[in-house]
Amino acid sequence: MITFEVEKSRFLYRTGGVLIRDKSVLLNRPEQEAYWFMPGGRVEINERSEDAVLREMREETGLEMQVERLMWTSENFFTLQGRRHHEIAFYYLLSLRAEADYARLEAPFEIQDNGATVCYGWHKLDTLSDLELVPTFLKLELLRLPDTPFHIVHQDIMVSTSDPKESE
Repeated sequence: MITFEVEKSRFLYRTGGVLIRDKSVLLNRPEQEAYWFMPGGRVEINERSEDAVLREMREETGLEMQVERLMWTSENFFTLQGRRHHEIAFYYLLSLRAEADYARLEAPFEIQDNGATVCYGWHKLDTLSDLELVPTFLKLELLRLPDTPFHIVHQDIMVSTSDPKESE
Protein backbone atom coordinates (compact mmCIF):
# COMPACT_ATOMS: atom_id res chain seq x y z
CA MET A 1 0.00 0.00 0.00
CA ILE A 2 1.29 3.41 -0.85
CA THR A 3 0.94 5.21 2.46
CA PHE A 4 3.67 6.99 4.33
CA GLU A 5 4.27 9.47 7.12
CA VAL A 6 6.00 12.81 6.66
CA GLU A 7 6.53 14.70 9.88
CA LYS A 8 3.05 14.67 11.50
CA SER A 9 1.12 14.10 8.28
CA ARG A 10 0.08 11.02 6.34
CA PHE A 11 0.08 10.58 2.55
CA LEU A 12 -2.36 8.13 0.93
CA TYR A 13 -2.68 6.96 -2.68
CA ARG A 14 -6.15 5.45 -2.99
CA THR A 15 -8.72 4.42 -5.53
CA GLY A 16 -12.50 4.39 -5.24
CA GLY A 17 -15.16 2.41 -7.05
CA VAL A 18 -18.43 4.12 -7.97
CA LEU A 19 -21.14 1.50 -8.40
CA ILE A 20 -24.57 2.96 -9.19
CA ARG A 21 -27.84 1.07 -9.59
CA ASP A 22 -31.46 2.23 -9.50
CA LYS A 23 -30.38 5.81 -8.68
CA SER A 24 -28.44 4.58 -5.63
CA VAL A 25 -24.71 4.36 -4.96
CA LEU A 26 -22.88 1.68 -2.98
CA LEU A 27 -20.99 3.21 -0.03
CA ASN A 28 -19.14 1.83 2.97
CA ARG A 29 -18.08 2.96 6.43
CA PRO A 30 -16.14 1.63 9.39
CA GLU A 31 -18.67 0.16 11.85
CA GLN A 32 -17.74 2.59 14.64
CA GLU A 33 -17.92 5.71 12.44
CA ALA A 34 -20.78 7.89 11.17
CA TYR A 35 -19.14 8.87 7.89
CA TRP A 36 -19.49 6.97 4.60
CA PHE A 37 -17.10 6.84 1.63
CA MET A 38 -16.55 5.06 -1.68
CA PRO A 39 -15.49 1.42 -1.52
CA GLY A 40 -11.96 0.86 -2.73
CA GLY A 41 -8.64 1.15 -1.05
CA ARG A 42 -5.00 1.96 -1.28
CA VAL A 43 -2.96 1.31 -4.38
CA GLU A 44 0.07 -0.94 -4.04
CA ILE A 45 3.51 -0.15 -5.40
CA ASN A 46 3.80 -0.91 -9.15
CA GLU A 47 0.00 -1.31 -9.43
CA ARG A 48 -2.19 0.75 -11.74
CA SER A 49 -5.05 2.55 -9.97
CA GLU A 50 -7.53 0.87 -12.35
CA ASP A 51 -6.22 -2.57 -11.36
CA ALA A 52 -6.27 -1.59 -7.68
CA VAL A 53 -9.94 -0.63 -7.70
CA LEU A 54 -10.90 -3.94 -9.31
CA ARG A 55 -8.73 -5.87 -6.83
CA GLU A 56 -10.17 -3.99 -3.84
CA MET A 57 -13.77 -4.44 -4.99
CA ARG A 58 -13.19 -8.17 -5.56
CA GLU A 59 -11.58 -8.53 -2.11
CA GLU A 60 -14.37 -6.56 -0.41
CA THR A 61 -17.45 -7.89 -2.23
CA GLY A 62 -16.27 -11.15 -3.78
CA LEU A 63 -17.58 -9.95 -7.14
CA GLU A 64 -15.89 -9.33 -10.47
CA MET A 65 -16.38 -5.81 -11.77
CA GLN A 66 -15.23 -3.87 -14.77
CA VAL A 67 -14.14 -0.28 -15.13
CA GLU A 68 -16.41 1.81 -17.33
CA ARG A 69 -14.35 5.00 -17.10
CA LEU A 70 -12.28 7.25 -14.88
CA MET A 71 -14.51 10.00 -13.46
CA TRP A 72 -12.45 12.02 -11.00
CA THR A 73 -8.93 12.44 -9.80
CA SER A 74 -8.70 14.28 -6.53
CA GLU A 75 -6.20 15.89 -4.27
CA ASN A 76 -7.95 15.71 -0.93
CA PHE A 77 -6.62 17.38 2.19
CA PHE A 78 -8.26 16.49 5.49
CA THR A 79 -7.66 16.24 9.20
CA LEU A 80 -8.68 13.05 10.99
CA GLN A 81 -8.24 12.86 14.78
CA GLY A 82 -5.89 15.80 14.70
CA ARG A 83 -3.62 14.25 12.05
CA ARG A 84 -3.32 15.95 8.67
CA HIS A 85 -3.75 13.77 5.58
CA HIS A 86 -2.89 14.35 1.93
CA GLU A 87 -4.72 11.90 -0.31
CA ILE A 88 -4.43 11.40 -4.05
CA ALA A 89 -7.41 9.41 -5.29
CA PHE A 90 -8.73 8.05 -8.58
CA TYR A 91 -12.49 7.38 -8.76
CA TYR A 92 -13.76 4.94 -11.39
CA LEU A 93 -17.31 4.24 -12.55
CA LEU A 94 -17.77 0.47 -12.28
CA SER A 95 -20.27 -2.14 -13.38
CA LEU A 96 -20.72 -5.75 -12.38
CA ARG A 97 -19.74 -8.32 -14.97
CA ALA A 98 -23.00 -10.23 -14.43
CA GLU A 99 -26.31 -8.45 -13.77
CA ALA A 100 -27.39 -11.33 -11.51
CA ASP A 101 -24.54 -10.49 -9.13
CA TYR A 102 -26.41 -7.40 -7.92
CA ALA A 103 -28.53 -9.76 -5.81
CA ARG A 104 -25.44 -10.40 -3.65
CA LEU A 105 -25.29 -6.69 -2.88
CA GLU A 106 -29.02 -6.07 -2.24
CA ALA A 107 -29.17 -5.97 1.54
CA PRO A 108 -26.76 -4.05 3.73
CA PHE A 109 -23.78 -6.28 4.47
CA GLU A 110 -20.56 -6.26 6.47
CA ILE A 111 -17.05 -7.53 5.88
CA GLN A 112 -14.03 -7.94 8.13
CA ASP A 113 -11.01 -5.95 6.96
CA ASN A 114 -7.83 -6.27 9.04
CA GLY A 115 -9.90 -7.00 12.15
CA ALA A 116 -12.29 -4.09 11.66
CA THR A 117 -15.93 -4.39 10.59
CA VAL A 118 -16.82 -2.42 7.45
CA CYS A 119 -20.51 -1.81 6.70
CA TYR A 120 -21.85 -1.50 3.13
CA GLY A 121 -25.14 -0.07 1.95
CA TRP A 122 -26.95 1.51 -0.99
CA HIS A 123 -27.81 5.20 -0.70
CA LYS A 124 -30.21 7.11 -2.94
CA LEU A 125 -28.35 9.77 -4.92
CA ASP A 126 -31.00 12.39 -4.15
CA THR A 127 -30.48 11.98 -0.37
CA LEU A 128 -26.69 12.29 -0.27
CA SER A 129 -26.90 15.88 0.98
CA ASP A 130 -28.27 14.49 4.26
CA LEU A 131 -25.52 11.88 4.58
CA GLU A 132 -22.12 12.27 6.20
CA LEU A 133 -20.17 11.41 3.03
CA VAL A 134 -16.46 12.04 2.56
CA PRO A 135 -14.88 13.52 0.63
CA THR A 136 -17.81 15.93 0.74
CA PHE A 137 -17.40 16.93 -2.93
CA LEU A 138 -19.00 13.57 -3.79
CA LYS A 139 -22.40 14.76 -2.54
CA LEU A 140 -22.68 17.06 -5.55
CA GLU A 141 -20.47 15.28 -8.08
CA LEU A 142 -22.39 11.99 -7.84
CA LEU A 143 -25.47 13.87 -9.06
CA ARG A 144 -23.70 14.99 -12.23
CA LEU A 145 -21.39 12.24 -13.40
CA PRO A 146 -18.82 13.62 -15.85
CA ASP A 147 -18.42 12.27 -19.37
CA THR A 148 -14.68 12.90 -19.21
CA PRO A 149 -12.29 12.78 -16.25
CA PHE A 150 -12.41 15.78 -13.96
CA HIS A 151 -9.70 16.87 -11.50
CA ILE A 152 -10.77 18.12 -8.06
CA VAL A 153 -8.73 19.75 -5.30
CA HIS A 154 -10.66 19.57 -2.04
CA GLN A 155 -10.29 20.07 1.70
CA ASP A 156 -12.36 18.34 4.41
CA ILE A 157 -12.22 18.29 8.18
CA MET A 158 -13.41 15.04 9.74
CA VAL A 159 -14.19 14.05 13.29
CA SER A 160 -13.44 10.45 14.20
CA THR A 161 -14.09 8.31 17.22
CA SER A 162 -11.52 5.66 16.33
CA ASP A 163 -7.90 5.18 15.40
CA PRO A 164 -7.40 6.71 11.91
CA LYS A 165 -5.38 3.66 10.82
CA GLU A 166 -8.49 1.50 11.27
CA SER A 167 -10.73 3.64 9.11
CA GLU A 168 -8.76 3.76 5.88
